[in-house]
Parts: sequence; structure tokens; C-alpha cells
Amino acid sequence: MQLYKGIPSLLTSFNLLCGLFAILFSFREQFDWAVYAIIIAGVMDFFDGFVARLLKATSAFGRELDSLADVVTFGVAPAFLMFCFDTTLHDPVYVNDVPQTYYGAYAAFLMPVFAALRLARFNIDRKQKSGFLGVPTPANAFFFIGLPMVWMMYPDSIAAVWVSRIYVIPAFCVLFSLLMVLPLPLLALKFPKGYGFKDNFFRYLLVVVSLVLFLMWQWSSLPLIILAYIIISLLSQLSSSFVKS
Repeated sequence: MQLYKGIPSLLTSFNLLCGLFAILFSFREQFDWAVYAIIIAGVMDFFDGFVARLLKATSAFGRELDSLADVVTFGVAPAFLMFCFDTTLHDPVYVNDVPQTYYGAYAAFLMPVFAALRLARFNIDRKQKSGFLGVPTPANAFFFIGLPMVWMMYPDSIAAVWVSRIYVIPAFCVLFSLLMVLPLPLLALKFPKGYGFKDNFFRYLLVVVSLVLFLMWQWSSLPLIILAYIIISLLSQLSSSFVKS
């Protein structure tokens, strides 16, 4: 047996482990550590597929393990992060100086449900080889892990005040849960036609915009990067439709 072919599954398992630690850190209100755990998991999620292709070790087992890990890491973990973060900000809610239980944070638990639906569809959908239909689960998670980073890194900023407004996070949870399953054509950082600038203009634009935003605001830029990803993907789709017509 070629043991090196088990390396991709080992990376996937580490991805899952990071997701579990992110849940633990969220319960402890160590939101920065929860964010870093999900970021490390995202790196592992990228490299398990890359290494599998490099070692020619792709398999149905690896694909299923990857999806199971992603449900936890990019569905359950960000849901618990948002639930704990949102309740820290708003529980209890005061109405006429009377404390009331805050129920808005429970909207976060839509995320793992819709992440599971998305990944189940992705596993049987052969149309998503060069692009995605719906927001990928890692992109969904990266959007949400940026919200507590905005609040922690720039607590006096307008963005932090806006993020901390009541029902803003629940609204995003509902919106992105739907975006994961809607057949919205989005870019993947794959180059099926080679690396030419003309055929990959919008991919290169996405990389440049993401780098600029990250250099300006580091990890707190993640929500803006994901929003830029969606907008640039839609512009790419409109451009393709215009050229074909």
C-alpha cells in the first residue's frame, strides 16, 4: 500500500479538527482563536485537493470525507461563532429597561443546514468543474469570520458599530444561507483555458482587489473580499452573456 496517498485525507482530517477547535473557542468567547482555527482549516481545505491531484490520489472516499469535514468547519463552526458572538453583543435585549431574551442569534444555525444541502448537491453536480453555482462553503465561512475581526481590530470604526447593530448578523446569516444554495454562477480560481489575461481578466481582477483589501485591513477585510468576489463573479457572467449575444 502506498502510504503517501493517505496524505490528502490526513490534511482533510486536520481541517475537521480545526473546525472542532473553532467551536470550542467560540464557546469560550475566544473569538480571535476561533477565527484563526477556521483560517487554518481553509488552508488545509485548499491543500488537500491540491496534494491529492499532485499525488494522483483522488478518490470517492476523499471527496466524501472532504464534504463531511467542510460541513463542520465551514457550516457548524461559523454558525457557533456567530451565535456566541451575537449573544455576547446583544443578550439580553432591553425593552423599556426590561431584559428580554435575544432570539436573533439562532438564525446562525441555518448555516450548517444550507451548507450540508450545498455540499450534497455539489458532490453530484458535474456542472461545477470550472465554476460554482452558489456561494462555496469556505467563502461563506470567511465572510462571517471577518465580522468579529472588524469588531476586535477596529472597535471605534463605523463598520464595527454597524456590525454590532441588532439583527445585522442574523440578516447576513439568512442571506448567505440562501446564497449557498441559489444557482448563482460564481468564479472559481481555476484556469480551464490557460493563464492568458484575456480569458481570465475577472479572475486576475479578483486576486488584485483581494490583495489590496487585505493589505489595507488584514483579516477584517474578509467580508469585503467575499462581497467583491460575488460582485466580480456577476460582472464576469454579464460580460460573458454580452459577448455571446
